[in-house]
Amino acid sequence: GFMSENQDFLGESAVWDGQRSVSDMRKHMILARQNRHPLQRSVDPADWYAFMFQVRAWYSAVALTSYNVDVRPALRALVKSLGTGPFLSGLWFGDSQLGFLTVWVGHAA
Repeated sequence: GFMSENQDFLGESAVWDGQRSVSDMRKHMILARQNRHPLQRSVDPADWYAFMFQVRAWYSAVALTSYNVDVRPALRALVKSLGTGPFLSGLWFGDSQLGFLTVWVGHAA
């Protein structure tokens, strides 16, 4: 299955185990929900959540070569569009615009 490589890149899980306060996280969440957090658009290969890793994860999940040869003709016939759903639309606080671009590039590769 697909797992975004930017999940928890803002450290939001630290709130649930008490390592980070809600008020500290709030400013990051506001920026992230507006696609304005600087970490959301990282292209630095040193950042584990960078755009290139998102494309890699998406491509690995949707490449026809990731599926059994018997299933590939059905996928070619059925898949005519793409969408982001809740995850690439920002559920993990990634940039929803880059999320869509990731899907597009991943499908085109």
